Amino acid sequence: MVKSGRDLSGKDYSGQDLRGRQYNKANLTDADLSEADLTDADLSEADLTDADLSEADLTDADLSEANLLNTNLRKAELTNTYLTEADLRGADFRQANVRGVNIDGKGTTIEILTQAGAITTKNISTD
Repeated sequence: MVKSGRDLSGKDYSGQDLRGRQYNKANLTDADLSEADLTDADLSEADLTDADLSEADLTDADLSEANLLNTNLRKAELTNTYLTEADLRGADFRQANVRGVNIDGKGTTIEILTQAGAITTKNISTD
């Protein structure tokens, strides 16, 4: 099912099996994707502002150039997820598994809220 470029703002997809779906350039503002299986999904250039992705499985998903402004990613599975040039400002990564997250490696700074609520900043550089 292709949902590329569609307006899906405010939709409830919580707990659904959305593996491999195409949501690139989709408007998913305020969407509820909590506990959804988004393994291998294409969310590149999607607008996920204020979306709820808590406890979602985003393993191997592509969120390159996605807008994740104030997105809830608490306890999300982000193993090998692509976040190249994604806007992560205000995104909540508390207790999320970010092992193997792929970013551009050109000094990109990632701010991740820790379990205690503190912000950890990592500067990734290939130099």
